Formats: sequence, C-alpha cells, structure tokens
Amino acid sequence: MRPDKYLILFAFLFIVATGWINQVHAQITPTRRPATETTDEDTTEINKAQKQDSILYGPNTTHYILEEDVKFNREVPHDIDTTLLPVYNYTVVDRHKNLLQDLGNVGTAVTPVFYIPPQILGVTPGFDAYGYYFMDPKEAKYYNTQSPYTRIEAIFGGNGRSITDVTFSGNITPEWNIGVRYLGRNADKQLGAEQSKGDRQTTSTGFNFFTHYRTRNKKYQVFFNFSWLNHKVEESGGIVHDTTTLLEDLFDYEDARIYLRNAYDRELRYNLHVYHQYVISDLLQVYHEADQQVQKNEFHDTNLKSETNDITEGDFFVRKTMFEDTTYDATRFSYLQNEVGVKGKVGDLFYNFYLKYKIPRFTYRHLMGRYAKTEQYFGGRINYQFGEKTAVGGETEYLSLDAYKLHGYFKSPFVDATYLRQRSLPSYLARTYRGNHNSWYENDFGPVDVDQ
Repeated sequence: MRPDKYLILFAFLFIVATGWINQVHAQITPTRRPATETTDEDTTEINKAQKQDSILYGPNTTHYILEEDVKFNREVPHDIDTTLLPVYNYTVVDRHKNLLQDLGNVGTAVTPVFYIPPQILGVTPGFDAYGYYFMDPKEAKYYNTQSPYTRIEAIFGGNGRSITDVTFSGNITPEWNIGVRYLGRNADKQLGAEQSKGDRQTTSTGFNFFTHYRTRNKKYQVFFNFSWLNHKVEESGGIVHDTTTLLEDLFDYEDARIYLRNAYDRELRYNLHVYHQYVISDLLQVYHEADQQVQKNEFHDTNLKSETNDITEGDFFVRKTMFEDTTYDATRFSYLQNEVGVKGKVGDLFYNFYLKYKIPRFTYRHLMGRYAKTEQYFGGRINYQFGEKTAVGGETEYLSLDAYKLHGYFKSPFVDATYLRQRSLPSYLARTYRGNHNSWYENDFGPVDVDQ
C-alpha cells in the first residue's frame, strides 16, 4: 500500500473514531422527563444528583502510560504536563539538551555531539541523519481520558520556520482508547534563498495513529501503533569558499554563495507496531511484540552541470561514476521482527526472558540483489527493587559471538552506576555502497566493540 493511501486510511479512521466518541458520550447523557411532567421537587432532586455525580474534567481526569511501563511491570499512570517550563525547547537539538548538532535550520541532518553506543546489535541501514525526526512507536503515549483530550503546540519563527504538533485522543469505552498525532516541520532556506518567502529548505510531515485496549480485569492488554514520516530537505552543500572569498563574506548568510541549487534528499519511513500480553498470575505473564518497518533514503540532483557554474574552483562533486548530468541514489531497508517472552515478579524481583526473530532486507538502486541475513536473538532482564528509590539489575542480549550485550546498573538517591559491554555489527552503508559520486564494496569490517 502506498503512503498516500495510508493517509487516506488514517483520515477515515479519525473521522469514524471522532463520531463514535461523540455517539458514546451522547448515549451516556442522562435522560430527563419532559418539562411538562417535571415538578419543583423533581427538579431539586435532579440537580442534587447531577452535582453529586458530576466530574470536574481537567488534568486529573486524563492520564497516559507508556508501553514499557506495562512490559516491565511498572504500570503507573503519568499525569499530563501542564507547566510552561519546556515551551522554549523548540528544535530536536533543544529537546535533547543540546547533546545533538544539526546544520543550523529546522529539520536538517542531526548527529550526536558525543558517541552513543548502537541501540541495535544486528545490521542497520546506516542512514541515521533524520532518525530523530521519526516518532518512535515505543515512545508513544497511550492515554486514558474521561473526556476527549486535545494537545496543540504551534511554534512560528523567522525565515518561514514553523513546528506544529497536534495530538487528539479519546476513550471509546473505559478500557479502550484511540488517538492520532500530527507533527509538521517547515523552514525556508537561510542560505541561497531565491525569494524572500516560501523557498523551502525543510518540508516534513509525520503521523502517528495509536490505540490501547485492556480487559476490565487487565488480564489482557494490547497496544497498536502506526508511525509515518515523509522528510525532505533541500541541500546547499555549504557556503562557497575559494581564494577570492574574504572571511567576513562567510557570515553574509542570505547573500552568501552556495554550491548546490538543484539537490535534495528525502527519507520516507513507516513502522507498524503491536505489543500484547496475557497475565496468568503475578509470577508469570506471556507477551508478543511485532514490528514491520520500511525506511527509504533518496538523494537527487537534477542538473549536475549547472552546479559548477557558480563555483570558481573545481566541482563540488569530485567525481561522477555513472551519470554526468543527474544523480539519483536510493536505498531501501525493511525488516519484520517478532519477539516472544515471559516475565513476572517474585516479591521485589522482576524477570524477563525472550526470543527475537528478525528478517531484514536491504537494496541499493545501483546494485543488483538483496542483502539479507536472518537474525535470531535471545536475552533476559532482571531488576531487584530495594524500596522505592534504590534498584539493582541488568540485561543481556545475544545474537552471536560478534554481536552481544551485557548491561548492569545500580540506582540510588546518592549514586548511580552502570556498565555496558557490547559488540554490534557494522551497518550496510559501512560495508557496501554504490552511488554516482562514491562507491565501496564488501568492506570486511569487524564488529564494533564498546565498553562504557
């Protein structure tokens, strides 16, 4: 199914769900006698009953949980945030405490300032520059609302910069909630703009549809989540710097000369995620988790010859291996992953053991064949809680002698300590790549070792 068909499906589900919620609320509205049959005594009794049974809707009648709260047996509802403290954290960099670095505009490529160990032991595509703009299904908030809940965040800045984040959620029944989130990012060019307004550098649209259902006795729970991102960025190649450029000219910004005027890259990513569990007893629960994800990365330059016209020394692209006038490089990474496991609590000890089966697929536009190797993991977690604020625990995951993880931690009000020993496989991009401006084949890189 094409992404635009998913949008149509989301719109349809959203309209149906909204109408259903309104219908449910209409059905629970108390019925009243006709005015001609209501006496003064009846009216007084009705008013007393309504005051006694009425609910003051507000922050205390809307809560949310995270999937990991349920998975790790710490299901404590979270209150919605009504403070104004984080409103000035606009960008992805701001919201990660400035531990990331971008290219100076909303939606541009992002990389961590400090090294972060890989989160996945097996193979990855290696295209991570826009991963922080994707709404990770495992970080979704699942609400429990006594009245429909809407959260709207709209941020507008200079040079056509804007961020819009809207969430709507409502309960169909006390046990079943649905919701949808929209996240849009747009920004005009700060370098090399050809018009004062509307010459976009970033155009990004993301949707997230989520639902959570549990039985009344909470024996069974299921989380369903679908995330979709279409992220496009016009690339400038940076400010032209040659022997005739003065230092102060590098800070003209809007008037600065740039290398590229016909280049852009795009990331299209979507993920279908399901988690459900059944509680046999406090000592034993069984669960299943499934993910299907597709990530497409493209780079286009529709007129390579014109890119050199504004550059006084040499070409921006040092070499062109296939086409002299146009570049269209593309990759597609997808995987299907299933995890089954058992978990439970013995007193203050939480345990979890699981098996995970992953089928990845990776294709290049300019290379024949599909790169794929099935991955089978097994792992476990333990956590022992000493009171409310002190805990000790660890986790392990094993794929092969070339890919495993050992992680231990101790947390207390006075000191926290963690240790990580990990080996992970290099990405597809590091091993093999063929594009119009670069290529390398079957690099025999060893695993990445991390001690932290």
